[in-house]
Amino acid sequence: MIPMVRSARLFIDLNQISLLMVAIAADQIRQNNQFAKANIVDFVTSYNEAKTEMSALTSSEVDGPLAGDSIFRSLERNLRSAMVDTSSTPGTTIRTLSDMGISINRYGVLELDEQERDQARTNNYSEIVKVFSADTDDQSTTSTNPAGIAGDIEKLITEVTGSQGYLTTQKTSLEENNTKYDEELSELEERMAKVEERYNKQFLAMQKVIDEMNNTRESLISSLEYLPFTNKD
Repeated sequence: MIPMVRSARLFIDLNQISLLMVAIAADQIRQNNQFAKANIVDFVTSYNEAKTEMSALTSSEVDGPLAGDSIFRSLERNLRSAMVDTSSTPGTTIRTLSDMGISINRYGVLELDEQERDQARTNNYSEIVKVFSADTDDQSTTSTNPAGIAGDIEKLITEVTGSQGYLTTQKTSLEENNTKYDEELSELEERMAKVEERYNKQFLAMQKVIDEMNNTRESLISSLEYLPFTNKD
């Protein structure tokens, strides 16, 4: 049950990241500064929550269900790269998330410097828009054109959370396995109940035989005591 729950949580977290990145890009383009600032904070939080779930799913120390899964590891690396690499549509001064106050520490956790973010927005607003959104808010996830950090992350997440995406199929597989295990456990419990019932019947039958044999023994001893040739001395 735990792997299925974690998979569902990660699925939700990644979709939340994708939605927030699109919202941030749209807010930047439309100059909705307050909404953009709030969405950036929410994005950092959602990414860190997704990172926690991914770590739990891939941890060999706690026997994570996706430990050693090369495709899932690749997803982790690609997401991390999107956070630290230069945008596919870089500006001159603002080229990465770190240039606008969003950095990643040695544990893979995003950290936000609000002062640095606000300074970048004040001095290089147009470049932030370009870095995030490639100056567009309606690019398709199937497009091969550079899409900026927001667009690239949206594409990456869509690839794994779409109807045929890896996380979707893994989530479905975990749910099916969970149902299968529940059915097998139910069948096992039913078989065990039948085995217990059979053993109880065998025990009762054996106890009856033992009681009858004891009664026969007592009867024989009693009968022998009253035979005329029995030596009672």
